[in-house]
Amino acid sequence: MTIKKAVIPTAGLGTRFLPATKAQPKEMLPVVDEAPSMIAVMGRYVLKPSIFDILETLDPGAGNEIQLTDALRKQCAASQIHAVCLDGQRYGIGDKFGYLRVSIEMALARPEMRGQVLNYLEGLREKIAVK
Repeated sequence: MTIKKAVIPTAGLGTRFLPATKAQPKEMLPVVDEAPSMIAVMGRYVLKPSIFDILETLDPGAGNEIQLTDALRKQCAASQIHAVCLDGQRYGIGDKFGYLRVSIEMALARPEMRGQVLNYLEGLREKIAVK
């Protein structure tokens, strides 16, 4: 099982700086009608140095690897950790199509590339329509 995301349930809403209550791999969440949190880890962390002591005590988990999510869960039980809500668009690049999509969107957002990309996409659309 490859764990690509983790959910961070938090205590409270309405602020960008939230105390996390636990870390749980998304694939391990029970299937329910309502998610325990609308906050997901995007893979960027500022961690306390004590996380390394915790990592050294862990047995390998999924994929026979030491899992940061397991260490975060232990650290959260011992001391407070926080989640920060960021504004902006989230792009998933965990698969080939996601990477292609974000590449196109980022190119379209750049004024010096937008015209070329639009011309290419229009030409591609016409080429596909002819077939």
